[in-house]
Amino acid sequence: MKRQVVTLVTTFMLSVLPAYILFAVEAHRYAAVFSDGALLEGNQLHRWNDRQSVPTLEGVSLIDPGNPVRWLRDRRLREKAYQYFASSFVEFVGGDRLPGKVAGAGFEAAGGAASCLLVDTEGAFSHPDGTERKYFRVLPSKVQRIVWRRTKIQALTPGFAYLRSGRLVEFRRLRWGQGSISLLLKDGVKEFSFGELDELHPFTDDPWEIYYNDLAVLSPGLEGSLFRIETVDGLVATASRPRFHAASFQSLQERERYSRIRASLEGQLKNFDRHNTASLAKIEELEKKVGAELKSQAGKPGGSEKARPPNKAGQVLSDLRRRHQRRLETHDRLTANLEKSRLLQLGKLSKEERKIQLDAFRKDRSDQRKQIVRQHGEEAIRARARRLEQEKRMVYPRRVLSVEQLNRFSRAASGARLIAAVDGYNNWLGAMERARERAERLREERGTPDTWQHMFQPAWSLDPIWTPFNRIHTCSFFRPEELQLSRLYPVAFKERHYLAKSAGWRVDRNSRNAFLSSANRGYGWGYSVHAYNELHFELGPLVTSFRSRLGLDSQVGDGGCVVGRVFLGSMEREPLYQSPFLVGSYQAVDTGRLVLPPHQPAGSRRLILQADTAHAEEVSAVDPFDIRDMVDWLEPMLELDRNRLAEEVRDRVLLNVPAWRGWNPMFSPGATREWKVVLEDRGEERFFSGLELRGAPLLLSRKLQPLAGRRWLEVDMGEAGSLLPDPSILTVRIDGKELDPAGLPRRQPWQAGSIPLLYDLGVNNESPATVEISQKPGRQLVCWRRLAIASRPSAVYEFSTLLEASGGLDLKLTRAIAQVVRSSRLDFEEKKAALQLYQRGAEINYSVATPLAESKLVGRKDLWKATASHNNKASGSGPLNAFDKNPGSRWTSTFSQHPGMWFTIEFPGPTFLGGVRLMTPGSNDHPDGYEIYASMDGVRWSGVLANGAGTSPLTAASFAPIEGRFLRIVQTGKKNLWWSINEIEVLQPATVDVVSSILLGENWRGTDGDLDLLKKLPSLQAVYFSGQSPNSADARLALRQSLGAVSFKENKRLPSITGAVCEFKVTNKTNKKINLIWVGMQAQDVPRPELVPGQSWVCRSYVGHRWEARVDGRRVSFYVVEPGFDWDVENEQ
Repeated sequence: MKRQVVTLVTTFMLSVLPAYILFAVEAHRYAAVFSDGALLEGNQLHRWNDRQSVPTLEGVSLIDPGNPVRWLRDRRLREKAYQYFASSFVEFVGGDRLPGKVAGAGFEAAGGAASCLLVDTEGAFSHPDGTERKYFRVLPSKVQRIVWRRTKIQALTPGFAYLRSGRLVEFRRLRWGQGSISLLLKDGVKEFSFGELDELHPFTDDPWEIYYNDLAVLSPGLEGSLFRIETVDGLVATASRPRFHAASFQSLQERERYSRIRASLEGQLKNFDRHNTASLAKIEELEKKVGAELKSQAGKPGGSEKARPPNKAGQVLSDLRRRHQRRLETHDRLTANLEKSRLLQLGKLSKEERKIQLDAFRKDRSDQRKQIVRQHGEEAIRARARRLEQEKRMVYPRRVLSVEQLNRFSRAASGARLIAAVDGYNNWLGAMERARERAERLREERGTPDTWQHMFQPAWSLDPIWTPFNRIHTCSFFRPEELQLSRLYPVAFKERHYLAKSAGWRVDRNSRNAFLSSANRGYGWGYSVHAYNELHFELGPLVTSFRSRLGLDSQVGDGGCVVGRVFLGSMEREPLYQSPFLVGSYQAVDTGRLVLPPHQPAGSRRLILQADTAHAEEVSAVDPFDIRDMVDWLEPMLELDRNRLAEEVRDRVLLNVPAWRGWNPMFSPGATREWKVVLEDRGEERFFSGLELRGAPLLLSRKLQPLAGRRWLEVDMGEAGSLLPDPSILTVRIDGKELDPAGLPRRQPWQAGSIPLLYDLGVNNESPATVEISQKPGRQLVCWRRLAIASRPSAVYEFSTLLEASGGLDLKLTRAIAQVVRSSRLDFEEKKAALQLYQRGAEINYSVATPLAESKLVGRKDLWKATASHNNKASGSGPLNAFDKNPGSRWTSTFSQHPGMWFTIEFPGPTFLGGVRLMTPGSNDHPDGYEIYASMDGVRWSGVLANGAGTSPLTAASFAPIEGRFLRIVQTGKKNLWWSINEIEVLQPATVDVVSSILLGENWRGTDGDLDLLKKLPSLQAVYFSGQSPNSADARLALRQSLGAVSFKENKRLPSITGAVCEFKVTNKTNKKINLIWVGMQAQDVPRPELVPGQSWVCRSYVGHRWEARVDGRRVSFYVVEPGFDWDVENEQ
């Protein structure tokens, strides 16, 4: 009874003590376990700063083909990993997770199924340059769970939705919308807004099929390794070495900061010889002085006392041996005590059974001791090599004073000064060694683990994901033919307990959310359960073997008593493996490689992991109940037949090329193909499928249904790394007729990515047409990036055509003037005038504070149409009352407000939108909360343009300019009042595609006659002058008089305005030193670095910031920050 009470108290203490008390903090930041089981600990992690480098820990390669790393963990992040829980996330088949909320869906065709889901990560995982990605696009077919609000639901229940009201809804099919989802229930279709849902568990395909398809994307040739990263932000992502990229620094500013640190270190090293000579001279002088003082005290001849150089390598190895010996002694004492306890526990067993159990226990403890010895040997070799390398780099050895010398020197008057001088010299030498090593690393610009940025793209994501390396707590590695069992979701789960509560099972963590640990060692992945427990898994036909370790979790201490078994097919058969009795957490057993029969009848490929309680009468002196029977299946791994897997993946690659979705690919007989993953910079680094085709051509075909209007085919493909397509390797036909591509347009500096080929498909409004694309074989690696059929040419072609028609084909344009040239609201003469002003240095649509929208209605309300989620009647209080110009009438929902209600306006054609106002005078029927969306077709909606809470009878919202034909207001709050709209106003943007303001500033070089161009811009509202004008006062006065309705503002110098983050490069191409000046937000001078002739500087600034370059106080160049434009300061003409 006493033992039972102690056990219960111990269990309670273990459950309440935090992890950092139960586990001591290790001295080393990183721990790595290799394929052979070796553990490597250290702090020196290097060369993980680009995709081609080979990372090393303490000089040991982590991707050595002979013994690659199995997992790497940053112990410094352990507590954060234990404590963090994502409140909302998307979970994928295989266990990956993306923190964030599903905010909408993307559609490739009107009325079609969703091609992707849009996940709002609140700016996380975006490019490190500061460019924020609003949404990440993920594939719906790979999603197994969506959580908008975290609950305690653990079990995966496909076909069920969990509502915030507490209801559980079963569905048969689903259809995504914008801000809502339609579910097919037993009694019909019902739409739910995202705000009404806690969790959604969609139906998914077979997980093995998804894994094969993932491999076709991640590693089409099964080359390289796969890896899975876990961050403290809750991200879990599986990718591959081919789909991995890295950067040494977060930004150019960070790179510059480290360059300055390197320059400082190199400056210190330049003074090394001078400082060293002075220090040694001082020590030598003090040695002579101390020798003389000691001689006079002793009254006998003597010389100067010399400090001896130490045997540092020997000292390091001696310290290492002492630590190793202490570790072995601790292990041996623990083994002896555990064996005594085990003999007592097994006393009632037969002699033969007791011998079997003791032999298994001794073998496990012996293996652990061998591991300690091997780890020490490897660490000693590395320490010796590292110390010898350090001594090689040492120009001057350090000095050391023996104990005898210290005692003698203390009797001399100058002895303390000599001791201090020697200590100071040794410390300085050590600092110089560290400075030299750090300067060497910085010289190669490799960065550090705290500056590295890692990028990867899982198979479920259409966008690359970035994360700082110092946010990754665990990274595990495996070959394509190896599958971590924890990637599979159990198809069945059973448990029964005596006193312990129902615990379920946990992936990669124990019941306290700590990393799995047993036998004084951590593990990378696995399952944590509470015996008695069964986990059932369906195995694919390619699985050939299984292996795992098994042990009681470290949190149970010396408690618990279990037996583990592995079954195949049924528990009525003999187990493939049965463990010895496991008592306490100091023993972890290995199942060994369990070979699985290749051909078995259906239902016989079920793997069953059983954790059984072992509290039989034959086992004594253990916990009498199951409270501490917490079992870990440690690093369970399935092995697949590599040859059959390669064949399976090869047939799936062509079905998983994103650009070919919707097309029928077919390789001609005799074609040989090799697939590779290619990284290209398209304004942002992206991965594409690369195909090296030989022997025979590739044919892509697609049938087009009749449709009124002209259609175009865009083909974005070409040799890897090339921005220009090669039309010579393609043949395009429609119904057998060969087509020629349009001429390639010029790329503007702010346009990123390659230029697609454009083919005019004409009009087919009577019968279906077949489009065929043939790629010729060749030796080049060809990337297929995008393949689309559109109703209008892409923006780059449309823009080029408009630019040519306006007379400025070779102009290098800013975004502001580009929007004007593409405008559908300006005629040719207006565009031409705007271009001519731009050519002469005018700034288009400049404003100190540009409003997002102006109080001006969009179009005629009598041409608008409206629909609503509630009360969609054509008369009475229907939607048309919301814009009948009568504030006394209104549309009302006739139901109390709840999330998901919506009101949609359809305009007669594409319209530029900038804001909306909802008016409910005299009532509180305004929306409790709202979100605003726009769409061109009423099916594919934008992301959230604006959101907020309604607090008064006037609800107003402005948003960035967008073009759309539909505008939807979604009600997101909940209150008992109806939602009503007496009158709605839709606002147009203040400045988008018309010229509303002109700045004739520091770059303006137009003549008096050029001012007449301003008279050709009827939309002009303001003209700004800044700096010294080249125009006469009379010409400016005449202009002011002729444009009476336009405001004129004179400024000595205008301040900078702030737009998006933008980096630019400035180069001094003059023959003199220049001073850079930033014009501040109050038009003040803010000095920046000086540049000597030929020097460049990369600056992180903002669009709209204004800069001057001066020589001897005189301005010689002026620059306004624009994306894609660098600044070359040249000699004055």
